[in-house]
Amino acid sequence: MTIASSIQYKIIWPVLIVICLVTTAAGAIHYRETAASVERKGFATLEVAAIGIENALYARKTAEEVMEKEMVGQAVLVSYLVDKGLTYEQASGLAKRSGIDELWVTDGKGETVLTSAGPDVKFNFAADPKQQAYEFMDLISKTKETVVQPAQKRTIDPNVYKYVGVGGWSSPRIVQVGRDGAKLTELENRIGAKALIGALKERAGDEVLFAGIVDGEGGLVVSSDDSAALPDAAVAELAKTSLQSKSVLTANGSYASHHAMYYVSPLSNGQGLVLAASIDVLNRIFWETVVCIALAILVSAAVLVFVVGRQFRRLDGLKNAMNELSRGEGDLTRRLPAGARDEIGELSAAMNRFIEKIRSIVTEVKGTTASSTREADDIDRLSARTMDISREMNRAMGQVAAAASRQAEEMERGMNSAHELAAVIDAYRTQTAALEESNRELRHNGERGGEAVGDLLDSIGANAAVVRNAGLSLDKLRGELEAVGQMAAAITAISQQTGLLALNASIEAARAGEHGKGFAVVASEVRKLADQANESAETIRELLAQVDRSTNETVAAMEEVVSRTDSQEKFAGATKNTFGAMKLALERMDGLIAELSGGMAQMERQKNGIVDMIEAISAASEETAASSEEVLAGVESQLRQIEEMSGKARLLNRHMGQLQAEVNLFNV
Repeated sequence: MTIASSIQYKIIWPVLIVICLVTTAAGAIHYRETAASVERKGFATLEVAAIGIENALYARKTAEEVMEKEMVGQAVLVSYLVDKGLTYEQASGLAKRSGIDELWVTDGKGETVLTSAGPDVKFNFAADPKQQAYEFMDLISKTKETVVQPAQKRTIDPNVYKYVGVGGWSSPRIVQVGRDGAKLTELENRIGAKALIGALKERAGDEVLFAGIVDGEGGLVVSSDDSAALPDAAVAELAKTSLQSKSVLTANGSYASHHAMYYVSPLSNGQGLVLAASIDVLNRIFWETVVCIALAILVSAAVLVFVVGRQFRRLDGLKNAMNELSRGEGDLTRRLPAGARDEIGELSAAMNRFIEKIRSIVTEVKGTTASSTREADDIDRLSARTMDISREMNRAMGQVAAAASRQAEEMERGMNSAHELAAVIDAYRTQTAALEESNRELRHNGERGGEAVGDLLDSIGANAAVVRNAGLSLDKLRGELEAVGQMAAAITAISQQTGLLALNASIEAARAGEHGKGFAVVASEVRKLADQANESAETIRELLAQVDRSTNETVAAMEEVVSRTDSQEKFAGATKNTFGAMKLALERMDGLIAELSGGMAQMERQKNGIVDMIEAISAASEETAASSEEVLAGVESQLRQIEEMSGKARLLNRHMGQLQAEVNLFNV
């Protein structure tokens, strides 16, 4: 038995496949849920970071706005004081007391007339349009009433300063105050985007691989690793798309040999927050799931092979017992273990009951075959003795028949002699005796002819009855042949349906692939059997057609025979009537001859008595010979039947001997 055809592996493979599918599905669901959780965690981290950065931006903006309002008030106050004649010493003292780091006052052309930086400092705001100070020229032209610049590095040195300017109180001029942006820088370093990104990277550990802020062009502004650009060009495009669409976008990528998920969220200041979260845990979970599935399949396979193999060893014992019984050499005293209360235990118990039943049957058959063998021997001996007796009777009846034949011949010769004697006695009355003899012969022949015609009528009637019965039998045979034809048609229909079922089974087996090869072979064999059954049914129909034709011909011949028998019966009836008329005529002639032979009556009676006696003896001899022949034929027929019965008894004896030899192979 191959592995593919073993029911043990037909049980194990589907279970393993189901376990593999279930564990794979569970692993896939676990992986998908973990991936969704990681993604939700990344979005949450991004949202928290974005909220923190937005708060930092708002705090810095608020602080700078407060500083701007304070500086505008200071600039307006200085503008008023300048109009009242503010001097350098006063300006220097005012700057120190009010927290102003720089104070600049110009004339209507942008030329510095007063500054806290020194008594003789000269600086022209309109000297270079590209300089940071040129923007304040709009105050002179009154294009703007107030000019506020964000804290930024100055063009003349790298120091960060914030400048605010207003126009003159009563004449066109620039009144500008400036404050060092160190506090804003310190504030930004403490609660700004870079500080938040650094804290996020530090506290998130390996989960956040990278964090940064990009501008509208995808350029990196602030990052967790001080990179000059984004680690992936595709992320820059993703950031630009996110800022343009004002939506949060994600993309898979890599960072420093780690698998990462990039998140981009737009900020309120037109920039974007970029976050790279590690998804190495997903890869680790994937391979852990694969290993767990493989271990589950291996362990399940080992357990299944062990458990199913253990149960099938019990089935092997049942199979071996059945094989021993099928070979005719089984030990019927053997019993299978049926301790377990499961299907195999119940099957073993049922098999034990079946073996016990076979044992009782074989024991009974042994006793029956032994007694039948003895009875067959007795029948054989009795048949032999009966056949010997029948042979003796056959020889004896042969002798009796020969003696009866000789006696009949002697009586025939005696009857002829009696007739010759009657002719001598009646010589003197030749004509009367001849007439009387002719009359007697005619009467005798008329009686025999009448009897023969009667027998002929009876025979014709019997033949007609036999022919009619044969016709009825042929009609019955025709009906039975029609039933057989219906059965053949049913067989043909069944074989065709079986062929269709076998074809469907072959198609399904072909769809099943390797698992359906065995079923395809069975379907092919079933289709062959269906074809053979169809051919046999066709042969039966042909034979039935031939038998039907022969039956029709026989019926036609029987009808012809019946017709001819009826005609013969009519002719025989007419002949019998003719013999009756002849008998009446001969009786009237007997009266006339009796009147003419009155004187010879006594002699005639004596002579007739002698002739009648001889005829009776001759008839008795003939009947004896015929009876002897019939008895001889019966004895010969009986002898043949006894010989046939003896042959059948010997054949029965041989069959019983063979049956006893086969039964003796079982140990009961």
